[in-house]
Amino acid sequence: MRDQLIFDIGDSGRARISIRIDEQSPKLLVKSVQLTLPLSIKELEELRWYLEDYAQAPYGVYNDRAVRIASEFREWGQRLFSSILSSQVAREAYAALRERSSADRTRPQIMLRSARAEWLGLPWELLAEPSAAVPAALETFTICRSVLSKSTTPARPIPGRRLRVLMVIARPDGPRDVSYRMIARPLLRRLAAVGGEVDLVVLRPPTFAALEASLRQAADSDEPFQIVHFDGHGALNRRGDDSDSKPSAPPLGEAIGTLAFERFEGGPDHVPAAQVARVLGEARVPVVVLNACQSGALSKTLESAIATSLLAEGASSVVAMAYTISAVAAAEFMAAFYESIFAGQPVADAVMSGRVRLARNDRRPSPRGELRLADWVVPVHYQDSEAHFAGLAATPASREVPLNAALDQLRARPAKPELHILAQSFVGRDDMYHSLETAARLRPTILLYGLAGRGKTELARAFGEWWCESGAIDRNDLLVWDFADPDIDASDVEAIVDAIGHRVFGTAFSERSTAARRSSVLAELNARRMLIILDNFEHACSMPGSSSPRLPLTRKSRDEFVEFLHDIGSGGQSLLLFTSRSPELWLGSEVLRIPLPRLNAQEAAEYADQLLSPLPAARAKRAERGYEDLMSWLDGHPLYMRVTLPQLARVGPEELLMFLRGLAPHGQDWDGDILLPLSASLANSVDYLDGTQQRLLTAVSLFHGVVSVHVLTAFSSMDGVPQRFAHVEPDAWTDTLEAAAAVGLVAARRLDYSVHPGLALYLIQRWRHESSNEFSAEILGARQALLSAYGGYAQVLTKEIDSGQGEAAMALVEVESRNLTDMLAYSLESKRWTEGYHIAVTLNSLWSARGQVAEAQNWVARVRLCLEGGDGSPPEFDSVGSKLWILMVGAGAALQIDAHSLKSAYDSYIEVRDGVIRQVRSEARDYYLATTYHQLGMICRMQGAFSEARQWLQQALAISEELRDRAGMARDCDQLGLLAERQGDLNEASSWYVRALSARSDAGDQTTLATSYSLLGAVDLRRGALDKAERWFQQSLKANEVLGSLPGLASNYDQLSEVAHARGEFGKARRLLRRALVVHEQLGQPQDVAATYHKLGVLAKNSGALDEAESWLRRSLSIAQDSQDLKLLASNYMHLGNVAHLQNRFEDAHRLYSRSLAVWEQLGDRPSVGVALDVLALLAEDMKDPHEALRLLVRAVLLFDRFVEPPASSLLDHLAVVVEQLGFEALSDTWAQVTDSQIPNQMSSLLQVMVSLKRPIYARPSRRGWRRFWRSR
Repeated sequence: MRDQLIFDIGDSGRARISIRIDEQSPKLLVKSVQLTLPLSIKELEELRWYLEDYAQAPYGVYNDRAVRIASEFREWGQRLFSSILSSQVAREAYAALRERSSADRTRPQIMLRSARAEWLGLPWELLAEPSAAVPAALETFTICRSVLSKSTTPARPIPGRRLRVLMVIARPDGPRDVSYRMIARPLLRRLAAVGGEVDLVVLRPPTFAALEASLRQAADSDEPFQIVHFDGHGALNRRGDDSDSKPSAPPLGEAIGTLAFERFEGGPDHVPAAQVARVLGEARVPVVVLNACQSGALSKTLESAIATSLLAEGASSVVAMAYTISAVAAAEFMAAFYESIFAGQPVADAVMSGRVRLARNDRRPSPRGELRLADWVVPVHYQDSEAHFAGLAATPASREVPLNAALDQLRARPAKPELHILAQSFVGRDDMYHSLETAARLRPTILLYGLAGRGKTELARAFGEWWCESGAIDRNDLLVWDFADPDIDASDVEAIVDAIGHRVFGTAFSERSTAARRSSVLAELNARRMLIILDNFEHACSMPGSSSPRLPLTRKSRDEFVEFLHDIGSGGQSLLLFTSRSPELWLGSEVLRIPLPRLNAQEAAEYADQLLSPLPAARAKRAERGYEDLMSWLDGHPLYMRVTLPQLARVGPEELLMFLRGLAPHGQDWDGDILLPLSASLANSVDYLDGTQQRLLTAVSLFHGVVSVHVLTAFSSMDGVPQRFAHVEPDAWTDTLEAAAAVGLVAARRLDYSVHPGLALYLIQRWRHESSNEFSAEILGARQALLSAYGGYAQVLTKEIDSGQGEAAMALVEVESRNLTDMLAYSLESKRWTEGYHIAVTLNSLWSARGQVAEAQNWVARVRLCLEGGDGSPPEFDSVGSKLWILMVGAGAALQIDAHSLKSAYDSYIEVRDGVIRQVRSEARDYYLATTYHQLGMICRMQGAFSEARQWLQQALAISEELRDRAGMARDCDQLGLLAERQGDLNEASSWYVRALSARSDAGDQTTLATSYSLLGAVDLRRGALDKAERWFQQSLKANEVLGSLPGLASNYDQLSEVAHARGEFGKARRLLRRALVVHEQLGQPQDVAATYHKLGVLAKNSGALDEAESWLRRSLSIAQDSQDLKLLASNYMHLGNVAHLQNRFEDAHRLYSRSLAVWEQLGDRPSVGVALDVLALLAEDMKDPHEALRLLVRAVLLFDRFVEPPASSLLDHLAVVVEQLGFEALSDTWAQVTDSQIPNQMSSLLQVMVSLKRPIYARPSRRGWRRFWRSR
C-alpha cells in the first residue's frame, strides 16, 4: 500500500488528518482542525464556465475572461493547499511524503474522505504548495476521494491477461443529445497506439437489462469485464422530487444519482446508481469509468452521489469526469490511462498519466480553431482500495514510437480515402450514429437519403467501420456494394445474393441453385449479424442517365428487390443499409427511411478546423469579418465545405461568399477549384431535368437555404422579372422542384424545399453561360423582383401574425428568416426602404418571439448606419426612410429595456418621440406616438417614477382609444395594471387587466391573450387564490404553445412553479423551473437565466436544501454583478444571507444582509429596505443583541405611513414582540436616538394595545421561511 496523507472531513468542515507509511496503520497527526472553503461559489462557477462553456463561444470578452480564469489556477491551488495543510505538522508530513516520492518510490497519495459533496466536489487536483512549479496532481501526488464512513481496504490485484472493457453508450434523448459527444469513436482510434490488447465491447442495446445479461455472460464464460465505462448522461434526484416531501438528510444521503440507459424501443430509462452498482458488484467489476454527469450547480453532488454508490457496492476505483469534457480530450486521457494500466501501474497512477497527457497536449477544438484549455483538472478518482492489473500482458513492441508521439501523429494525420482511415477522420454525426444504432434494433433495412454531397457514403462506411471496431460484427461480415462503381457488372438482387454467399460460404456457393442460394443467404442474414452497405442506390433506379455505370433496374428486378427485403423480415440479426439521393419510395414500407441533415454548428466548426489545419493562411481568415456569414451559407454541407474553405488561403471570406452567391466576377484563378467538383456532383442531377425545368430551376440560385412555390409564383408575376421566369404558373414551379427533389438537388419539406448550398453557384454559372451579355441585367432584375415578392410576402405574414394565425405564420417566418434577412440587406443596399420596412416588421416579430437579441441589435445598427447622417442625425421625417428608422430605433430601445438598460432606452424613445411629433399629423403618426408614450410609461414604471409613468400611459391610452386601436388599448391597460400592482392596489390592477382582456377579445387578437391570462394569474397569486391563478397560467401556457413563443412559455413555467411553490409542492416547482431554465439558456438571455437560477435557489432554500440553494444563488449573483441588475443583486444577497442565517453562520449572514440593504436603499425601494432591516433585526436577536434588533426595527417602521399590508404590518408585529421583551422605556430611548424626537403618541398607544393583547405572536421567518410577501418579489 502506498504512502497516504488522509483527510477525514466532517459535515461542519472539521478535519482529522492522518498519515500512513508503507503497510503501517494510519497515524493520527491532527485530531481536529477547522477547514474553511478555499474557493467561493462564484470562483467555482467561473471554473465550470471555463471548462464547459468557453470552448463553445471563445470570442471577444469571453476569450479575455478565459485567460483571466486560467491565470488564477495557481492562486486557487495555493489556497486549496493552505486550507487543508494549515497546521505545521501536516505540512511537515506533506514534505516528508514528497521527499520519499522523489527517491524512486511509488507516488504518495492525498486521500480526501467526506460525506458531503461540498468538500469532495472541490477541484483538489489544482492543489499546489506555494514554492511548486506545477500542481501536485501533475507531478508528485495522486489525488483520491472516498466516503468518510468507509475505511480503506487493502490493495486489490485484478486478474486477467487481457483487459476487457464494456462501454455503455446511451443517448436516450436521441438527436437532442447531439451536444453530448461520443467518446468511444475517438478512443477506438487511439487504442491501437496502446501497448497492450484492449478488448473494448460496446453494449448493444444500451439497456439496463442488456448490461445485466452481458456482465453475467462474461462472468459465466470466465472472461469478466474488468472495466465498465459509462459514456452518457447522469441525473440527480432528491427524495421528494416526486412526492414533494422536504429533504431531511445531508446532501450525499439525500442525493439520488441515476445513470441514463435506453429502453429497447428508444427513450430514457433512469436507473438509480445504487441499483447499477449492485449489478456491477455481483459481476465483480473492480473499476468503473464515468463520463456521465450533468453540468451546472448539481454536477459535483451528482458525481459524488454516483461514485460513492459504486464504491459502496464493491468497486475498487471509480474514474469520473467532474465536468463535461470534449470527446477528443476524454479519449486522449483514456488512451494514456490504459497505457499505464498495461505498464503495471495502479489505477491512481494511471489517472495521473492521463491527466499529464491532457496537460501537455492542451489544444481542443472550438469554432475559431484549436484553443488551449487546461482541462486536465476534469478527471477525478474515487477509491476504496488500490487497484492494479498485475497479470496483463503488455505488448510494447507493437509500435515503434512512444504513446505520446503516436497520439500526436494521430492528431496530425491527414485524411485518406481508405475505409478505416475514412472512419478515423470522419467528423461528428453522433446523432446519426445513434439513429442508425436505434433503427438497426427495430428494422433490418434502412435507407439513408439526402442531398448530393451531404456525406451519405462517408457516414455509411464510417458506420460500418465503427461496427467492426466496436464488436458489433466481424470485419469479414461487412460488405460494401457501390452502385456507382463501373467495375461491378450487375446490380440486381441475385448479384448481391451471390456476393454475400461467396463471402460467407466460399466458392462452393456458386454450385447451388438460384433458389437455394437465396434461401441460404436469407438464413444467414437472420442467424448472424452482418452489415451490407448498398451505396449510391439512386443509380439502380431513381437516377438513370448517361453518367450511370449501368442500365436502371427493370420492373421485374425492382419487384425482386422488394420481395427480398420482405423475406428478410423483422426478426433477423443483419442490417442492409442503403444510401441514396432519393427516398426510393418504390422499395415499400419494409424500409426505414432516415434523412441525413446538415452538420450542426459544432460539427461544421470541427470539420472546418480539420480542413484548414494544414493551411495557416486560411486558418487566419476565421477571425475576419464575413467568416460567420460564409459558414452560414455553406450550411454544414461537407462537400461544399471541402471544396470551398481551402480557398480562404487565397481570398477573404466576404469575397469568397460573394463568389459563391454568384454576385462577384468570375474567372478567378481559383474558381475552377470550386466549380469543377460541384459540376461533377451536380451536373448529372441537373441534366436529368427537362429543358423547361432546367430553365426554371435557375431561379433557385437567388434563394438562401429554402425555396417555396408561393414566393416563386409571386416573384414570376413582378414587373421587371427576366423573361425566363415571367408568368410561370404554380404547377410548373411545383413540377420543377419535385423533379429536383427526386435527384437530390433539393429536399421536399412540408411547406417548402431545402436547397443544396452549392446549387446556387452551379446554376448561376449555367445562367451566366446561357445569357452571356444579358446576364448582368437579368440577375439585377431578378433580385429586384425577388425583393418585391418578399416585401409583399412579409406583409401577408405580418397580417397573419396580427390576426391570430400566430403559430403557422411564425413558423413560416422562421423558415424563411435567411431569405428575409438577405432581402432586408438588399433593400438597404438598393435604398428600397418600403420593402425594407415591411420585411423588418416581420423579422421583428420573430426576433421578439424567439428572444434573438443579438440578431436584432445587429440589424438595428445596420439600419441606422444606412439612414442616419454622418453625425448620427435621423433622416428627414417626411422621407420614405423615416418610417423604417422609427421602427428600428424603437426596436433597439425595446432591446435596451430587455437588457435592463433603462436610461438608454428612455433616451432612445425620447429621440423617437421628438422625431414622430415633427411629422405631419396622420393616423400612422398618432399610432407611433401612442406606442412611444406607452414605452416611456413602461420604462418610468420600471424605474419607480410612478407619477411620470401614469402620465405617459394615460396619454398613450387616450390616443389608442381615439384611433380605436384595441391592441394598443390592451397594451396600455396592461401597463396601468402593472403600475397599480406595483403600488399595492390589486383591485385596480385587476380592473385594468380585465379591460385589456376585453379589448383583445373584441379585436380577436389571439396572439396576445396569453399576456392577459398571465397578468390576471399573477394578481390572483398575490391574493393567495392559487387555484384561480393556476387556471389563468394554464390558459396562458396553451396560448403561447399555439404561438410558439419561447419567452412566453418560459414565463409560464416560472409562474406555474410559483403556484407549486406556494402549495409546498417543491418537486413540481423544481421541474417547472428547470423547464424554464432550458428555454432561457436556449434563447441566450443571461438576465433571465440569472433570474431562474435565483428562483431555483429560493425554492431549494425553502425546501431545506441549503447547499443547493447557495449554489444556485451564487450563480445568479455572478450574472447579476456582471449585468449590473441591481434588483436581482440585492435579492440574491438577501437570500444568501438567509441561507447563512439558517446555517448559524451569523457573521456571513450579517455581511450579506447589509449588502442587500445597501442596494435596496440605492434603488429607493422602501418595502424591500423594510424587509432587509427586518431580517437584520432577526439576526441581531439570534446573536443575543435585542437592543440592536429594536434599533433596526424602529428604522424600518419609520419608512411607512400605513401598516395594513406587508411588509409594514409584519414589521409592526415584530416590533411589538421586541418591545414586550425590553419594555417601553427601551423603545422610547431607542426612538429618540434614531429620530432625535419622541415617539408619537399614536404609535406608542398602538404598540401598547398589541403588547397587552399579545397579538399576533410573531412567526420567525429565519426558521420558517420567507413570508409570502418576500417570496413573491
